Amino acid sequence: MNLKRTKKGFTIVELVIVVGVIGILSAILIPTFVNLTENAKKAALQLNLRNAYSLVAEDLVDGFVGAEDTEGAAIKADLNYSQAAVRFVAKGGTTFYAWNETEHKYVEQATTSWVAITRSKTATTDADRVDYNGYYAYLEATPFAA
Repeated sequence: MNLKRTKKGFTIVELVIVVGVIGILSAILIPTFVNLTENAKKAALQLNLRNAYSLVAEDLVDGFVGAEDTEGAAIKADLNYSQAAVRFVAKGGTTFYAWNETEHKYVEQATTSWVAITRSKTATTDADRVDYNGYYAYLEATPFAA
């Protein structure tokens, strides 16, 4: 009697080992990918805000930007405004971002005495404000000393 046994498939032990290895790798890699995603979002925010400031600075150089406060007193936008003297809020958002000189990045910050940049001295709604790459810009109520 000649019995020929051929092995087909995997044993249950082999499958359990493979599933265990996949589980260990997942436990290590998933948090890493989540952190990478969060870091990428933060870097994209910083890049967008820096690009928005570049557009504001370009308008300031051209003398094109006008701004006014809630009382309607016009504020002269000129080259005395530094990056620290401009704040941004995402279009439709409520979080304001301001340049932090020590960290060299934009950080979340509340706004109080800032005025929205508008192209019209009578602009009162977001629709009338200048959209800088998806952000509205706000200037200090008084020019930043150069």
